[in-house]
Amino acid sequence: MKFNYRGFTLIELLVVVAIIGIISAIGMVAYQGYTWTAKKEQAKLSLNSLLLAQEEYRSNNGSYLYQPSSCSANSGAQIATALLDGKDNLTEQSWNFCFAGSSGSGTLKIKAKHESKNCLLTLDETTTPIIKPTGNDC
Repeated sequence: MKFNYRGFTLIELLVVVAIIGIISAIGMVAYQGYTWTAKKEQAKLSLNSLLLAQEEYRSNNGSYLYQPSSCSANSGAQIATALLDGKDNLTEQSWNFCFAGSSGSGTLKIKAKHESKNCLLTLDETTTPIIKPTGNDC
């Protein structure tokens, strides 16, 4: 007897679906890693922009602009208004920005704290500014 089958068997379809599921799971993990890295880099760029804005503020006013050192959701909007003339909205990012330091010593630290992950990026105002990540998710 000769059978003439058309189409795929159920086992073949299940194997294909399983393979597609495994590949998509690997792709999702890699994609989440790429987006997290991109968000960290965006925060680092914002820290550098804030450092440049602080240096401009210091050259015009004689001292740095100090805000409350707590990184809250409102601190980014206050910083953007005071330093960046409201042109750069730091609240669009998922990071909260704040300044730390003292006007007496003339030191400045700019911090970016992620809203939901345990990650804090700190930029120290030194001769060679370096961004230091702290936290388990950095």
